Amino acid sequence: MNKNVKGTANEKILFLSMLFVFALVLVSCQDNKYEEEAGLYELYHMSGDLQLSNFVYYTIELKADGKATVRSKGSHSGASEYEAGATFSIKDGKIILVSKMGSQKVTETYDYIDGEIQMLDVEALGIAFTAKFRRAQD
Repeated sequence: MNKNVKGTANEKILFLSMLFVFALVLVSCQDNKYEEEAGLYELYHMSGDLQLSNFVYYTIELKADGKATVRSKGSHSGASEYEAGATFSIKDGKIILVSKMGSQKVTETYDYIDGEIQMLDVEALGIAFTAKFRRAQD
């Protein structure tokens, strides 16, 4: 037996149990990191090459654990519904959404101002627009 290890078997079990509980507390705190920001955000303003009328709905759902779901449906005839899972983080007034398209990781950074997600002066695939999302009313 190693002479450097002191304590009875019960003390060692108690110590390991306390470490396990401490680890659980740390993990559960991380699970609610974005509790204040969590909720369903709905598109309420869009300008540029795309307009609000181009969508039946466009939402971003943020969860307290840092996961997100983006959903939209175009308003044109035959439009399909879009849904993508992502993770997010918020730091210094920016929200960073990370999703996957096949094997490719897509990172998008937008403003998170006064509890709103704002996509300001976005340009993609030759389309330029601004979109603003606010928390849906419960």
